[in-house]
Amino acid sequence: MRHSKEQILKFLKQLENKKAEEFESETLDFKEWISDRKKLYKKLIECAVCFANQKGGTLVLGVRDRVRGREKAITGCTGYNIDEIKTNIYEATDPKILVDIEEVFIDGIGVTILLIHIPQGIGIHTTTGGTSKIRIGKDCKPLTGSMRQKRLVELGFTDLTAEIIEGLSYDDLDKVEIQRLKNILRARKPESSLLKLSDRDLLKQIGIIKNGYPTIAGLLLVGKEEDIEKYVHFHEVTYLHMANDINYDKRIDGKNGILCLLEDIYRNIEHYNKITTVKIGLFHFEIKDFPEDTYREAILNAILHRDYTSLGSVFIKHYDDRIEISNPGGFL
Repeated sequence: MRHSKEQILKFLKQLENKKAEEFESETLDFKEWISDRKKLYKKLIECAVCFANQKGGTLVLGVRDRVRGREKAITGCTGYNIDEIKTNIYEATDPKILVDIEEVFIDGIGVTILLIHIPQGIGIHTTTGGTSKIRIGKDCKPLTGSMRQKRLVELGFTDLTAEIIEGLSYDDLDKVEIQRLKNILRARKPESSLLKLSDRDLLKQIGIIKNGYPTIAGLLLVGKEEDIEKYVHFHEVTYLHMANDINYDKRIDGKNGILCLLEDIYRNIEHYNKITTVKIGLFHFEIKDFPEDTYREAILNAILHRDYTSLGSVFIKHYDDRIEISNPGGFL
């Protein structure tokens, strides 16, 4: 996220009574000018990587962030070369980060500050020395292994559910769930050529088994509950039938296979899904409170697109007048 010159000037006008750090955020930071070029570029390069690994942002250079009073806080930048700053950041980052820099003269104080606009990155950025950080709140935190995996999933560069589980084989999958899968296929597409295949070949054909091993997605579909809990321990779907806005009168916590889970959830929704009869002339139409195709699609999306690297359940809250569905993680 890029902050405009007008936004920054508005913040700076308030520095008589506030500190710059009070305006800092996940996409905005203030830094004092450093006369030592080596230290300056090291700091700018790390900041560029930090912002690029999150949402991008603006670094205001030439402002002390923990000092109150405009003249004390706004020290400005001296003896700088914009092209040199851009080149140093570009050459010392991987993948390369190309920043945009604005010069802003501060009237009344007679100094110039620099607004360094850092774009959101594609993938994970590091310094050429291998250092990688990410902006969390107002701080730059080390981008650790688990955080890198989570970030790659968020960016869509890796699909955790496509990974194979070498500790399992075809024989470890739940034969009842495999039959359930075939029954669903038979009901939806009775003419499908897939139904003529053996169980093992069917699972290979649709990607549940790769190189002889089940994928995580395959395990979630037709795996045994104990194996799902062992290898995909964040998987859980919780259904709540709400008696009112606060209390529920029925709860289902499911950690078993998705196909079995969905059947159980659909059965419960339908149990409470009231039907209204509408008369139009000679015709009587039965209309459910919640159309089945609609809530099925919403629940499937919540389960399939959840972040499987994050702790938390997919929650389905069934009220009289609405169904609320939430899942861990954000939009890809």
